[in-house]
Amino acid sequence: FVYGSPGVYTVGLAVSNAGGEAWGITRTNYVGVLLTNVHYVSLSGGHVYPFNTWNDAATNMQDAINAAMDDGIVVVTNGIYYPTSEVVQTKGVRMCSVNGAAVTAVNGQGVRRCFSLMTNAVLDGFTVTNGYVSGNAIGGGVYIQGGGVLSNCVITGNRLDIGGSYYGGGVGINGGGAVRRCVLRGNRADTGGGVVILLGGTAEWCHVVGNYARNNGGGVYLQGGGTVARNCDVTANTSSGSGGGGSGTRPSRSTPRPARRRARPTPPRAGESADARRCIVEQFGECRSMLFRRRPDVSQRAGAGGAGRRANI
Repeated sequence: FVYGSPGVYTVGLAVSNAGGEAWGITRTNYVGVLLTNVHYVSLSGGHVYPFNTWNDAATNMQDAINAAMDDGIVVVTNGIYYPTSEVVQTKGVRMCSVNGAAVTAVNGQGVRRCFSLMTNAVLDGFTVTNGYVSGNAIGGGVYIQGGGVLSNCVITGNRLDIGGSYYGGGVGINGGGAVRRCVLRGNRADTGGGVVILLGGTAEWCHVVGNYARNNGGGVYLQGGGTVARNCDVTANTSSGSGGGGSGTRPSRSTPRPARRRARPTPPRAGESADARRCIVEQFGECRSMLFRRRPDVSQRAGAGGAGRRANI
């Protein structure tokens, strides 16, 4: 059967045999027919499914994502978007802004996480701000799993509850994914104020600045095999525990101690200190080619442990 126009269709199946027995089933709004797998979002759109033109654009991101088929594209124009629930990207959908993070923002209003990127989904060119998650959680602004990718975004002013197992105030990667060419600024969490990567994932070409963790890793926290941070500028992050700039977990004493990996930092500019000591990450994590800058108003200490407020070096 060939559908003559795009839309959502109800389908039915009926079968019978020579003995007069018959059976049938109907599925309402079960088949979606699209002219293209590109979908548009605009605050002034007409919100006409399947959102394949700017005139018919969805007024919210989730409806456009839901309309897309596997590996579809969602294009979002300028504006500040206030989702009523967390935006979840699946099916490998790539969502990108027209004019970049400076003019396209998603605001969690301090009551919800802004995005979850699953199954190779891509989010490109947004400001993500004011995201919040309570309870034991990973990722206050963006949660990434299963190969999702966050790129060319500004992640700022997001937070997790302080006082429990709360990882990654800005971005949390769990079991695979990447954050690339992003700015992570002014985010807060128990552990990994800027970004946390657990059990596989990568942060690269990022600027991580002014984030805070109550426990460890004010800027970057890595844990587990396959976790990598490279070519990042980690500046003026703080923690009340260890590793203001970067931190990682240590294996138990009964576990053989793996070789430590030291960063190869970019040479510092005049007046700055480049030092990889806070980017020693054990349990198979890696920090490479990282530039660490001192925060001049906080006393610096070498090493990854000890008491007192820690600044990133």
